[in-house]
Amino acid sequence: MKKYVLGTSHEELERLRIQSALFEKQTIQTLNLAGIQNGMRCLDVGCGAGHTSLLMSRLVGQSGHVLGMDISEDVVNTCNRKLKSHNSNLSFIVGDLYDSSLDVSSFDFVFSRFLFQHLSNPIKAVERALELANDGGIVALEELDHGLWLSYPTDPNLKKLQKAYVKLLKISGSDPYIARKLYRIFLDTGLKPNVSIYSVCVPMSDKSFNMLGVLMAKILRNGILKNDLMTRTEYSQMFNGLKKYALNPVGLVLYAITFRIWVRKDLS
Repeated sequence: MKKYVLGTSHEELERLRIQSALFEKQTIQTLNLAGIQNGMRCLDVGCGAGHTSLLMSRLVGQSGHVLGMDISEDVVNTCNRKLKSHNSNLSFIVGDLYDSSLDVSSFDFVFSRFLFQHLSNPIKAVERALELANDGGIVALEELDHGLWLSYPTDPNLKKLQKAYVKLLKISGSDPYIARKLYRIFLDTGLKPNVSIYSVCVPMSDKSFNMLGVLMAKILRNGILKNDLMTRTEYSQMFNGLKKYALNPVGLVLYAITFRIWVRKDLS
């Protein structure tokens, strides 16, 4: 994985908090569908600010344990400072899925949310996740596919943000459409994964989430300008347009489609 295009700023941590709240119910459903159980030893790969790790720790209870892993020392330090001290069954480490010191076959449940869109080698990442799961263990992923962002009434500024984000992911060496390809990648390992999709819509009247696009545009500003994806004037017009749309009382936004993929590692 090259540089994370969204960075590790305070704004990005706030975006992650809002995003996690937006997706919380659906992510809990994914974890339950995949078969997370009380007492499991779990790994949350690309844990970010630790919100999903915390959800998992509640589902596995005090007899289980959740290890959150992220390549950013800054966000891991934030997790350890804010979450670890309050949850004895939760811990965090700095690590890279491709090259971690974790033992193979050491987890009952390996999970990742919204990480694979940032990876340069998703096939290797799937193989490594399967290695870390024990025999009979579960690997589950949630991933966003950025082929479809919707707004109604249609907002051209959202389309501009989508286009810029897709280009930035490609420039970083990753695939903004990897979510739709994960099912095939798992099939090629010889396993039979489960797959489903869901979407999360944001009414602009919901002030808890309506500024998500504005915040994302703010975080991506330097990348957009540095890579000449927009002029400063074009960026300002897009940014101001997104802020205006966030106040539209009848506006509705769908940020991408989420794929759920989960499989049990059965080597018998």
